[in-house]
Amino acid sequence: MEFLEAKDQSEVKKLMQEKPIIIFFHSSGCPHCTDTMPHWKELCSRKAEYGLGDTKMISVGDSAIPDDAGISGVPHFRKISKSGKISDVLGEKLSVKELVDSLKKMDGGRSLRRTRRRNSRRLVRRVRKTRHRL
Repeated sequence: MEFLEAKDQSEVKKLMQEKPIIIFFHSSGCPHCTDTMPHWKELCSRKAEYGLGDTKMISVGDSAIPDDAGISGVPHFRKISKSGKISDVLGEKLSVKELVDSLKKMDGGRSLRRTRRRNSRRLVRRVRKTRHRL
């Protein structure tokens, strides 16, 4: 895990081009960030156990956050997949499990798309059934 300082804004921009990568934007004065930091450190030290072995993980502090990064609040997690898809999650994570779950949901995997499709089909069927009853 790398901690970047103010002089490293250009390095952060360069790292944001790498794939796959997870970036944790935080502030040292933010209580939510300080609560999330131990879980982030544990995840980084044991990332292979959580299925993130080939993913680069960095932590970016206050003044190293580039102005054009599109970060509106902290704590903020940005995941850039191998295909280049960018996903963002905001908010405090109270455990490593919660952090891992939110990072996996950021993928927008097939199962999530399949569930959305399945739910929309169910809704269409319900609408059709109610039309016939009237």
